[in-house]
Amino acid sequence: MRKAVTMVVVLSLLAIPAGSLAKPKGPSEPIPCPEDIVAAVAENCPCQGPVVSDAAPAPWRNHGQYVRCVARYRKLLRKSECLSGDALRTIQSCSARSTCGKPERVLCCLNSTGMCSDTVADGTAEGVCSNDDDLPCDTDADCTKTRARITQNEDACLALDGEVGGEGSVCSACLVP
Repeated sequence: MRKAVTMVVVLSLLAIPAGSLAKPKGPSEPIPCPEDIVAAVAENCPCQGPVVSDAAPAPWRNHGQYVRCVARYRKLLRKSECLSGDALRTIQSCSARSTCGKPERVLCCLNSTGMCSDTVADGTAEGVCSNDDDLPCDTDADCTKTRARITQNEDACLALDGEVGGEGSVCSACLVP
């Protein structure tokens, strides 16, 4: 019986192609550091899904698949010493807080407007905003802040008096089409 088990193990090892046991998964050499990290992440892990051979994106099966793609690319950037610890955490956090791989979900852009303490609208920001003490202002329009939130669908966004901002991460600028 012992000879039979040994023979099965030896035969199974012979069936594995040479070199596949010694090679680690993924590229063994560091990648060059991209100038624009955000664009590089978007290119390697597009929100619409991975690009297949005919150049049309195949949608992510789920959100976790997208987050794993970003985690793998982030690991390559870390091994190449392209990012600080804060940037590594931010990339992963932003991918987790995205609509990628979540059908029907949308970014909802919500505006909040404060009041400016500057009494003279003369083009010089001498006041501060009621909704942000660190934001200098000249008029109330300077106190408008926009933040993104993920909602179930477009109707849910509109119910919050928001504007649909498309897809992506809440960390990106909320650009309304």
